[in-house]
Amino acid sequence: MKNQILLWIVLLTFSWLFNHSVQAQSITVAYSEYKPFISQSLPNKGILNHIVKRAFELEGVDVHFKAMSSSKAFKLIEAGQVDASVGWTPTTERRRYANFSTPIYSPKVVLFYRKNHPIHWDNLSSYKLPTFGATKTYYYGDEFENAKQRGLIKVQVANTDRINFRKLIGTRIDAFPVALAVGLDMLQRKFSKRQSMPLGYSSKPLFIEPLTLMFSKKNAENKRLMNKFEHGLASLKQSGEYQKLLQNFNASLNIQR
Repeated sequence: MKNQILLWIVLLTFSWLFNHSVQAQSITVAYSEYKPFISQSLPNKGILNHIVKRAFELEGVDVHFKAMSSSKAFKLIEAGQVDASVGWTPTTERRRYANFSTPIYSPKVVLFYRKNHPIHWDNLSSYKLPTFGATKTYYYGDEFENAKQRGLIKVQVANTDRINFRKLIGTRIDAFPVALAVGLDMLQRKFSKRQSMPLGYSSKPLFIEPLTLMFSKKNAENKRLMNKFEHGLASLKQSGEYQKLLQNFNASLNIQR
């Protein structure tokens, strides 16, 4: 009888450990449209999602992607209803609710403006309180935030980058910061040449945008998953696969200006 009880205890223990292990080997990652880096319509859902998936695959973790708006993604991260979200830059406010991985990719953010009224960040004092567009939930670096707080610029927030480009073309704002590849891709896809030709952009970046994988602090298991991601990402880089993925991505960009 004792042997049977002991056997049942052993079997139940192994069953629990097995089920726990299976459950722990998956992660739900939210993502939002951010072409050409992230999109449901791109191969592998974009280069950032592809790298995330490959890094986790090397660690035996299955990734379930969920498409949603960036506002919803952050709310779910706060609530712990998704494990992680891709394509976020760390900020003091966001660190209250999330931990951040090593940057997956770091594009440069530049200022788009009208060619007949160029705006140069280094000479802000020479302009009469210029109005900048900004996109909801996006972060443009400490310099931009400091200029806003000091009253050196006015900022109008819109829901999407596309709306901000419309406002820039329509002279309702003076400049709009956006990742160069994102801006050029959007102008090519969503606007006519007649609309986009009057626009130019700064050669000097306003901000280098570290795009990371953001993990919710609500779930203690996410620390282990973040460590797995870091290890997988390091392995990708060490093997050279990471560099090849980025090389192929850069070669695939068909952005003309």
